Amino acid sequence: QFLGSLLTELRLYSEQRLFGSEPLQSVYFGGGTPTTLSPHQLAAVLSAVRDGFVLQNDAEITVEAHPESVTADSLSHLHEAGFTRISFGAESMNQTELDRVGRPGSPLSTLQVVAAARDAGFTDLNLDLMYGLPGQSIESWAASLQQMVTLAPTHLSCYALTVEEDTHLRTAIQRGLVPAPDEMLQNEMEDLAEALLSRAGYARYEISNYCRPGYASRHNQLHWTGGEYLGLGPSAQSYVAGRRFGNVSDLAAYNEYLRNGRLPVTESQQLTTAHEACDRLVFGLRL
Repeated sequence: QFLGSLLTELRLYSEQRLFGSEPLQSVYFGGGTPTTLSPHQLAAVLSAVRDGFVLQNDAEITVEAHPESVTADSLSHLHEAGFTRISFGAESMNQTELDRVGRPGSPLSTLQVVAAARDAGFTDLNLDLMYGLPGQSIESWAASLQQMVTLAPTHLSCYALTVEEDTHLRTAIQRGLVPAPDEMLQNEMEDLAEALLSRAGYARYEISNYCRPGYASRHNQLHWTGGEYLGLGPSAQSYVAGRRFGNVSDLAAYNEYLRNGRLPVTESQQLTTAHEACDRLVFGLRL
């Protein structure tokens, strides 16, 4: 039902010709774990994107994945379907750190999935890491970074842990079961990442992102430089023609809107020139 709604939303926007004849430079399947869906389902959505929009010949087409949500076979199918870039949420190469935050998977699964992705034909590969995890030391963070360098991805994202409301981690911290993130230690870890990854040949082109020359994410850069983007699916956010708009977050309501042939937009704001200038300044600080 969700896929049917998503394809309907795609069709409704393609009929509007939001971007005219301008080809898209980036298509991004992400937020969460899109590889929960089968490769055939993801391929069907990508095919619908190609049918409804013009893509650059060398468009960056990314899919996010948890290391244990894919297999060698599914990775091959994704590459054959036209995905050019894959992003794995490794988070840490220390099993104890993963266990403390309830993260499934293991460092071994990260090693295996990187090899499988390369065997499938992926040459543009991102790995996500987190720092400031409960009990994480500067030494264990350095060890995770060194293992990432050994894996030699084209892109690395290093994010400071933020504790969200209504999560198991927040509850554990409130109960004193795990320590809250130490901001001073996080700052040290950020500095260490920049120093170590720079020596390894990665350029820091955005606060949280490092890449080999020529592999900066077009998707990331688009957001921080005021580019236009169209978001699809529940909770998705968009910025087109000076207007920010967002979809309903509830899945049942999302399906209901599209079953009735209506776009699921529930918030919209036309930005003033001053507001756009403010956004450019704030987002530009990410660079």
